[in-house]
Amino acid sequence: MHPLMKPQKLRPGDTIATISLSGGRAGDPDMIERYTFGKQQLKEHFGLHVVETPNSLKGKAYLYNNPRCRAEDLNWALTNPRIKGIFVNSGGDDGARLLPYLDVNRIRSNPKILLGYSDVSVFHMMFTYAGVSSFYGANVLSSIAQPDGLDAYTEKWSRKVLFSGSCIGEVEPEDKRAEIHILEAGVKE
Repeated sequence: MHPLMKPQKLRPGDTIATISLSGGRAGDPDMIERYTFGKQQLKEHFGLHVVETPNSLKGKAYLYNNPRCRAEDLNWALTNPRIKGIFVNSGGDDGARLLPYLDVNRIRSNPKILLGYSDVSVFHMMFTYAGVSSFYGANVLSSIAQPDGLDAYTEKWSRKVLFSGSCIGEVEPEDKRAEIHILEAGVKE
């Protein structure tokens, strides 16, 4: 394991890439509108220019069947000099399938912000092993693209963590319990 370094902070006007590392729902027909809304929220609230990684919107079935494409997307975002941060579209359940295709040295040589939660923990572990801090926080579909818009708590802490070079300090709890919005009803087997 390498000593931990923090990627450069974001600034309004920076370009970030959205990526589907663990789940491909962002590209499914019933999610495109929500994804587009999340992209708009990132522009309006943070002044970010948002691009998709090459495979991120190809849908759940395609991305599940092609873990190498998802890994290639991460490698693309890491080595693209225009990209300053990588925001995950959603969690999922098979991120570990990408590990054979990832290069720790590429992550270390291209330290960039990685933001996401849930199954994204696999990639936070990989970034930590490479010596690059990552950020367990808002996914595009489930936090940023909420139907009522980006909530003040998520905006405040995302701004402080990702756009400030100062110490984060104590993270205050949210005043109210967040409402749960179901993206896809069903039973996990």
